[in-house]
Amino acid sequence: MAALTKPFKDVDESHHTYNFYLLQKDELKNAHIKQINLTEFVNKIFESKHFELFKNLFKNVKDDFLYKSDKHGKMHNFRVSLFAVYISDELKLSEEDTKLVLYAAMYHDIGRRNDLEDLSHGALGANLIDKLRLPIKSDDLKILKCVIAAHSLSDLNYQDVEQKYCIQEKKRCRQIYQILKDADALDRVRLGQPYIKRDYLRTNIAEHLILTAYQLENNFNLIYNEIME
Repeated sequence: MAALTKPFKDVDESHHTYNFYLLQKDELKNAHIKQINLTEFVNKIFESKHFELFKNLFKNVKDDFLYKSDKHGKMHNFRVSLFAVYISDELKLSEEDTKLVLYAAMYHDIGRRNDLEDLSHGALGANLIDKLRLPIKSDDLKILKCVIAAHSLSDLNYQDVEQKYCIQEKKRCRQIYQILKDADALDRVRLGQPYIKRDYLRTNIAEHLILTAYQLENNFNLIYNEIME
């Protein structure tokens, strides 16, 4: 069984997220929310029954469709996918649903035209999904489009998007949407204001990964090389 072979470096004062990291560490400690450290997180990814699925999908991602950006490009998608695998495993999703979550994680920003806040990029991305020619059935394709279209909007808009795409399996679609939103939110540590609002997360599992997100960002090259070797 694979395991992380090198120790990770905790976030220190030389890193741009350090003050936010300390703030969040204190808040989470006071709230008695246990945090998963980076070694535990990565080793659970290695142990996941969906690990090979994740690696294969990422190795074969359609790069030409991805937005070329340090903030919203391929490496952002990689980190979002890691969080998505972890949360999906904890929620015991099927392989079929985990695959949908991973497709959403890898292609959720293909509608981007800039790195600014852009509420329309989800809908633009959903309109491009057919061009990817992904090997999934038509009902699942509707779910994927719905999730991507909705991810750039407020949760208050989700039901309208769900109706637009005529989603039949509503519970399933909403769960995939929630996982994507949380996985995307956890990777906001890459941004200039990386504070993660715990009350905005939708799954309890994501709350336990807030400090993991800072540690992952601080050790990204190490983790990427270990996982994708």
